[in-house]
Amino acid sequence: MIFSHSRFRSPWQSLKLMLARRVLRVLLAGRSSNQHPRFVVLPGDVVSEEILVSGLYEEALLIPLFEGILKNQSKNFSGQIALDIGANVGNHSLFFSRKFSRVLAFEPNPDALAILRCNVALSLPIRNIEIIPVGLGNKNGEFSFHQSLQGNLGGSGFSFAGITDGHEVICPLRRGDDLLTPQLLTAKVGLVKLDVEGA
Repeated sequence: MIFSHSRFRSPWQSLKLMLARRVLRVLLAGRSSNQHPRFVVLPGDVVSEEILVSGLYEEALLIPLFEGILKNQSKNFSGQIALDIGANVGNHSLFFSRKFSRVLAFEPNPDALAILRCNVALSLPIRNIEIIPVGLGNKNGEFSFHQSLQGNLGGSGFSFAGITDGHEVICPLRRGDDLLTPQLLTAKVGLVKLDVEGA
């Protein structure tokens, strides 16, 4: 016997789904697939929702920053490294990968890491993002980390930084002075982006 999902949907549920899909199509109409990277998104997450609708989270900050304030540095960036500390799902890393020779994406949160890895894989043939699955801090060790379950995966953080809400996991933390060695930093660092929820 073959079952159809629509057979078990109420007329109201079917209408709601149809309207939601049409609204989404209208919102996405006109978006160039070449203008922004491809992303895996997380339903109910504020960063993911903005990526889905506009193609890039914080586009109103990133575009003016690089096309205005930092425009004179753009030639230098092509031979430099960007550090994305607190990479979350990779929005900034993928944006930076088009500007810099290499991006080091630091992210300790296992849930964010899974999405970050997918987003980096989807960005191929871009191959200049290296994911480093740790948080950066002033000590080495494994520490309590709280994953935000309130609609912002990027709001997760280490307990010592004051983040105490959400699902608790243990995540690695490494001293930047120990990790950022000449072997890792094969070129000059041109940009450091820090979004580490108080850490």
